Amino acid sequence: MKIANDATGDLERTVKWALRYPHVFLLDKGNHVLIRRLLAFLNNTGFRRYAIKLVDMLDKEIYGEVGGFQKFITHDKAFNKALFDRAPLKELAKLDLFGVFAQYGNHHGDAKKIEALEKNCFSVYPEGFTDSIFFSQKA
Repeated sequence: MKIANDATGDLERTVKWALRYPHVFLLDKGNHVLIRRLLAFLNNTGFRRYAIKLVDMLDKEIYGEVGGFQKFITHDKAFNKALFDRAPLKELAKLDLFGVFAQYGNHHGDAKKIEALEKNCFSVYPEGFTDSIFFSQKA
């Protein structure tokens, strides 16, 4: 994955994503801990929007669409099985790993999700999650 837009944190696949994904996400389970650390780091250093975009990208790559995880775990009829079947990281769904990553993403004002974010990042929302000066210099 690479950053497609510095200001928004939008991500896209790299040219060699098909070669790298299995090694990074599927073969070396130690990378899952590193991804959690990266998400906590992004949240704590003013790059929360990047953490949210990374969680969204992982949701799409594992479950086929942003919001797919929530539909999957609640057995929502709107869950798109065709998109899931084409998702390059669908094997990670078996590990129930995305629920851990999702704690660092968008909480949509849900108090329990905010509490999990604060616990995992050792910070208080929203004061501890202010934007980096990097974004004010980009404007």
